Formats: sequence, structure tokens, C-alpha cells
Amino acid sequence: MIVDALCAVASAVSAESLILHQMRGGQRTLQRTALRTAPHYSAKNLRACALRRLRVTTFAVRRVFKDKPPRLELLFQSCNAPVYFVTFNTHTRARLLASPLVHEAFMQYCRRAADFRIGVGRYVLMPDHVHLFACFGIGCATTLSAWIKGLKRELDRVLLSIGCEPAKRDGQKLCSFWQPGFNDHLLRSNESYAAKWEYVFQNPVRAGLVRCAEEWPYAGEITRIDRT
Repeated sequence: MIVDALCAVASAVSAESLILHQMRGGQRTLQRTALRTAPHYSAKNLRACALRRLRVTTFAVRRVFKDKPPRLELLFQSCNAPVYFVTFNTHTRARLLASPLVHEAFMQYCRRAADFRIGVGRYVLMPDHVHLFACFGIGCATTLSAWIKGLKRELDRVLLSIGCEPAKRDGQKLCSFWQPGFNDHLLRSNESYAAKWEYVFQNPVRAGLVRCAEEWPYAGEITRIDRT
């Protein structure tokens, strides 16, 4: 009886061991099969996957730099567009232009020039005259003369609104805020925009208006013109 019981226990243990062995073997077989059928994720595959995910989640964003003027479009750069140095004066050299309202109107008008393929670069408003650099792009239908006339009309409007009156010399019929016309100089390829600007930028210092050019509040840059 005892021998038979021991034999039965041994048979049960052997059966259980066999079942566990078969189960483990099945798991290993499944693991091997999964490894054979799964894609091979090499470093190259992982990088490609990351790039695909990046392309899906990346948006085209225009970078905006605070306090920096916009750069002229390729339209201006690819054709070596002409750059003009322009000066015009008030009539009788009346000291009217060193005003925040005049300055703001000037900047707004120059910013709108980009709609007509005109880029206004650096400028200085002196009390009785204006210096500016302007670049005309391909397809610009506006002449420099017409654009300056429009600028003068815009400044006329502001000057009248703040109580200024057009000047007139004795014996002359002209009654205007401005001397007729303007002076313009086309910068040649060997002329330095930066050197011209540095001379103009120092005008308020030479006139005794400020101790250093950076203190003059009526100067700036509307659009960056890529000329050295």
C-alpha cells in the first residue's frame, strides 16, 4: 500500500513537471517567433521614425526679431536694386520736423512704401531737413519724384494739424513747407552705404543738438538694406 502511494505521488510530480516544461517551452517558442516576425529597429530605423514624427509635429513659423527692422525681400537683393541717398529741406529752412508726431507720420509712410516695392533704409530727421536711403525693386511703378511728393503731402497734413503754417519769403509767390524738389544721389557699387550713413548719422552732433548721435530721437531704420 505504501509503495503504491509513493508511486502515485511520483507519477503526479512527474506529470506536473512535464506540464511546466511544456509551458516554458511554449513561451520560449512564442518569444522566438515574435523576435523573428517583429521589425528590426536599428539605430537608422529609429532616426527615420523620429524624423517622421518631427515632420508631422513641426509647423512653419516666421521668426520675428524684436526691435529689428525687416530685411528686404529677395526681389530687391537678386537684382542689385539701386539705392538712393535723398535729402530735402523745409522752405526757408524752418525748424519744423523735430517732432514726435512728424516722426511717427514719416515712419508710417515709409513702412507703407514696401507695398509699392520701395524699401526705405536708414534716415535722420533734422529740424529743417530730411536724409534717407531708399531702394527701388523690380516692377516698381512709382518714381522717386512721385514718392517724395507723396511723403511731403503726408507731412504737410501733420504739420497743419499741429498748428504749423507754410513759410513764404518776401517777394516770392511760393508758400509751402518745403523747398521745391529734392537732392538725390545714386550709390555706385563701390560706394559704401555704411560709410554714408555714419556721416549722416552724426549730423545732429555736428549741429550741436546732442552730444552723441545715439541720443537723437528722430533717426532710425525702416528696412535693412544689405549694402556694406
